[in-house]
Amino acid sequence: MIFVAPTVQRKEECTCGDILIMALGGIEELAAAVREVEGEALLSALDSLWILSSEEDNRHIMVDSLNLLVSLVKTIRNNKELARETALEILWNLSIESHAPILLDPSVDLLATLVETIRNNKELAREKALSIVTNLALNEDNARLIGDPMCGLIETLVSMIREEKNQASVDSLAILQNLSIDSNNSSFMLNSSLGLLGLLVSVIREDKADARLNAIGIIWNLAAFDVEYARIMIDPSIGLLAALISVIREDKGCARDHSLWAMKYLSAVEDNEFVIASSLDLKATLLEIIHEEESQARTNALECMQNLSLDNDLI
Repeated sequence: MIFVAPTVQRKEECTCGDILIMALGGIEELAAAVREVEGEALLSALDSLWILSSEEDNRHIMVDSLNLLVSLVKTIRNNKELARETALEILWNLSIESHAPILLDPSVDLLATLVETIRNNKELAREKALSIVTNLALNEDNARLIGDPMCGLIETLVSMIREEKNQASVDSLAILQNLSIDSNNSSFMLNSSLGLLGLLVSVIREDKADARLNAIGIIWNLAAFDVEYARIMIDPSIGLLAALISVIREDKGCARDHSLWAMKYLSAVEDNEFVIASSLDLKATLLEIIHEEESQARTNALECMQNLSLDNDLI
């Protein structure tokens, strides 16, 4: 299950033809200006790059410019407020081209800069850095690089979930949802010292909106891709099973559908079925869905019943 990334930032002043002409002739010059000038001249160069980055054809050119990427990253590190935020907005636009390997080239130092920005800044700069990482994490080849424990991103995102109860937490969960598809990332995410599973259970219990959906999406991915992870997650001391059953019983929207997907994978694992089948609440709720729904929810509920050997004489 993949979280969908934010859309491109765009200015409306220039036509497509105008800004493509500017791109073909001026990207390296603007990159040099960003490196060499300060004050209003720096802001002017960044504004021009922001306009250019709103067009797909320009982005294809811009993501191939090592000089430009390095200049933008240095701007983020060395400046505050408007210059830093504009550089982040440009990189947000460029990160739509997440397949471009140069974006995560060590010489650019983008990932480390984004992690530092997420850790040390509040509000707008953090929001933009999280949006860039969200785009980058959509690419499967990037996911393993981004999730490498050495870069510290996953730990930073877990801290956001633990400490923040705002959009930063929702965005952090969305990124982890995308990273959890990679087996190396999943293994690290389930490390008990990280404490992520307990946090996910808390979010599922307490939140009623996007944070809950993203948290359940992580569980869905982890349960779907590795049998051993599914066995770990069903441990009664974690409280995940009770949290998912509560959502399935009480929620009538996407959270219930996602929880049924997760439960389907959890219940398909040998030995898990005995723990899950002991819940009378789950049996009654699955039967209710099967009798009343004509949807994917009904299909998943039926599969859960079959996995748990509860379908005989009940339907």
